[in-house]
Amino acid sequence: QAMDIIQKWLGNNIDIVFFFYGLAFVLMGVSILMRSRKGSRFTLADHLWLLAWFGLIHGANEWLDMWAIIKGSGKTLDLIRWGCLVVSYIFLFEFGRRFFKITSQERFRHLGWWLSPVIIFLIISAGMKSPDFPKTSSILARYFLGFPGALLSGLVFFAYYQKEKEMLKPLNVRNSFILAGLSLITYGVLSGLIVPKGDFFPSNYLNTESFFMNIHIPVQLFRALTAITSASAICIILGIFNWETTEKLQTALNEMEETTAYLDNILYS
Repeated sequence: QAMDIIQKWLGNNIDIVFFFYGLAFVLMGVSILMRSRKGSRFTLADHLWLLAWFGLIHGANEWLDMWAIIKGSGKTLDLIRWGCLVVSYIFLFEFGRRFFKITSQERFRHLGWWLSPVIIFLIISAGMKSPDFPKTSSILARYFLGFPGALLSGLVFFAYYQKEKEMLKPLNVRNSFILAGLSLITYGVLSGLIVPKGDFFPSNYLNTESFFMNIHIPVQLFRALTAITSASAICIILGIFNWETTEKLQTALNEMEETTAYLDNILYS
């Protein structure tokens, strides 16, 4: 009985799910871009802008999906949604690729800059051979950009914490790094492997429709929950830059006090 009520509510209010789904990623993107990371000794700071733009563009994509549900879709809107989806996944993939390459050192040096252009070329080429370019290429973008991008990004948070454990352990952010990693990997599965139903394998078997038939809850709800979880964990992680700024200010203040005391000794000795 309770499950039937939940299913009925979700069926009538799926647009609300898309709203909060998009909002979580947009807020994550804004939080990252507004946080000062200039001169940080944490190498994470150099790559977070990629995750920020993923959040902003992907959040906008979810709001466009919400608009399509409420107002209906069309060719122009479909192309815009396709563009937002692909571009957002490019940023996610690049965040994972670049940072995973650094945290894993020599073992993954073959993850070169050329990967993204090659994947995009193959996606567009395959999509143009399909009678439904936006749908086919969107599915392929989920498979070859969204899923590996989220997987690499999730693994990055695990690897980075281990690499910077000595600095990060006193800040009590271990659980946030683990949660961010797990939620991004889960999101990659839900968003990158469970795709709109297509006419090719595996999208003709594993898709949003088959998920709903078996679980009886739209996959978008689980995507929204993982988006909110990952965004919350990442926002907590951003606190390390506040700590770093405070530490720098305290160090500068201590040095100024020492200098003042030294000058006083000279002047009044």
